[in-house]
Amino acid sequence: MSEPMLESFSADIYARMGPLTYDEANQQYALANFLGAIGEMFQLLDDYGRDQMVGNLLAPGWSQVMDINRAPAEVLPWLGQFVGVSVDDSLSEALQRQQIRSVAGWNRGTLNAMIAAAQLYLVGTKSLIVRERDASACPSQPAYGITFISKTAETPNPTLVLNALMAQKPAGLVLVYEYLAGQDYQKLYTDEASYQATFTTYPTYNDVLLDTY
Repeated sequence: MSEPMLESFSADIYARMGPLTYDEANQQYALANFLGAIGEMFQLLDDYGRDQMVGNLLAPGWSQVMDINRAPAEVLPWLGQFVGVSVDDSLSEALQRQQIRSVAGWNRGTLNAMIAAAQLYLVGTKSLIVRERDASACPSQPAYGITFISKTAETPNPTLVLNALMAQKPAGLVLVYEYLAGQDYQKLYTDEASYQATFTTYPTYNDVLLDTY
């Protein structure tokens, strides 16, 4: 039987028990296998706690779990709490890191935080129309209405986008979320000063609908 490959925690203990390892080869490396089994329970902490070389610098133990670029994927939800972010572990590892970076808890409730949260679930150009103080969202008190609109083609899962917006929305705002194939009349009215301007920008009615220009 060949000698087992021990991970760092078990290997350190095995090395310190040198006087007891003289006959391991004839004992099918019983001690090594025994320590290897024990070490599995502690290896994760050992991985986190050991000093590491990062480039040409020695990074102290435990520093990796506080570094957004080096933190193992499994600690990202824990790391997010330091900036007030509830990390969505259903996202890919890259998007979880982006969530921590772009939706900092210190900005929670701000417009930028809401946009960043929604864009995590959009694709393509991640276009998002935002209308603050929108009377159509809250007719009785327009100052508290806010509307978000994404493009259907860039919205694989509208429910996730809405949930992300609601998770960042400050109390008191009345939020409306829609996803459209193109643009609506409000965007057209805002962007184009007159019918002539609309005619100049869009050759056909279909171009008006899809806002391809």
